[in-house]
Amino acid sequence: MADDLHHAPDFDDSAMLEQMVDATRITPGERNRFQRQLAAKSAKEEVAANLRVVAKLKPEDRERIDTWIAYWKRATRELDRPLDPMVAALKKPWVGGQGAHRKAGKQSSARFATFAAEPERIAALRGDHPALEEARTLFPSTDRLLVGGHNNAKLGRAVEKGRWAKAAIYHLTLEERATCPRSCPQWAGCYGNAMHMARRHDARSENFLDLLQAELWILARAHRQHGFVVRLHTLGDFYSVEYVDFWRDMLRKLQNLRVWGYTQNHPDAADPGERAIGQAIKALTDEKWDQFAVRFSNARREQSTVVIDAPDEAGDALICPAQHTADTEAATSSCATCGLCWADKFRGRTIAFLRHGMKARASNDLAKEEDEHG
Repeated sequence: MADDLHHAPDFDDSAMLEQMVDATRITPGERNRFQRQLAAKSAKEEVAANLRVVAKLKPEDRERIDTWIAYWKRATRELDRPLDPMVAALKKPWVGGQGAHRKAGKQSSARFATFAAEPERIAALRGDHPALEEARTLFPSTDRLLVGGHNNAKLGRAVEKGRWAKAAIYHLTLEERATCPRSCPQWAGCYGNAMHMARRHDARSENFLDLLQAELWILARAHRQHGFVVRLHTLGDFYSVEYVDFWRDMLRKLQNLRVWGYTQNHPDAADPGERAIGQAIKALTDEKWDQFAVRFSNARREQSTVVIDAPDEAGDALICPAQHTADTEAATSSCATCGLCWADKFRGRTIAFLRHGMKARASNDLAKEEDEHG
């Protein structure tokens, strides 16, 4: 497939192509853009044809392309509909980050707001829960692989500072537990337990890496000027050495690709499978930290992260700036406005994250329910 990519046709409209990759629904702010992009009646058909050439999809996977085409047809119809008062109100810019950040006037490029971390309320699944026994997510789903960072309150649309400034942000979500080492301390309390809307993808699918390679190539073409960054993995983890090698190959082929993320596969893990993956990741970060900034989770060492329940547990670790209260000097609203995790200067430091995930029910809510039911 790699040879086919070199002979794929050029794209005349990179903005159109970017929208094709990252579009799932039309929003008021995108209407004018769609009007320009859909001026050429053949635009949808041309993009679909190019995507088929690039992806070399098998028949069963062509439905993915057909879904995108259906989206564009729906978008065309939507352009003719007048805006009602509620939709018109949504033309105001989205403000991301915690509510405190909004009150302090600090904005991010994320479309949605996020909630403050409440470590004391995080709930783990019970020990006999089927999701733990079967090593799977609570919320299986399928969709396109790489999603724009502006759809995630913690990420943002594009990097705003540091060596990756102006690079567009995308993220990949696999299935938690199904791709994760069982040694992970967050196995039962994974924050994925609270992410029922996340678009998880099955890494065991026969065409997963082919589709992923196609989307990466498309994004590389669409972001020729400033490049793009992929956050690995919103959920899930590196599941094999071959998968690590896939990213090594992509970084070699796509010079404007950058990657950052976290892994529970440690180079010195007791489990030989985890250890092999961890050693492959460490070797790649040592070789290409400027392109591949992956930190080791739940450890205090170079390029690592830890999970804490209160700020005073951080010790010499740096607390994630997006989890600081808005009135502190270190506070920021999203990864796009931070860049700490992939900065050269802080590679040797540990970054601490306040525990976040599915919340336990407050005691007063439980008491109220007991009163109502006797």
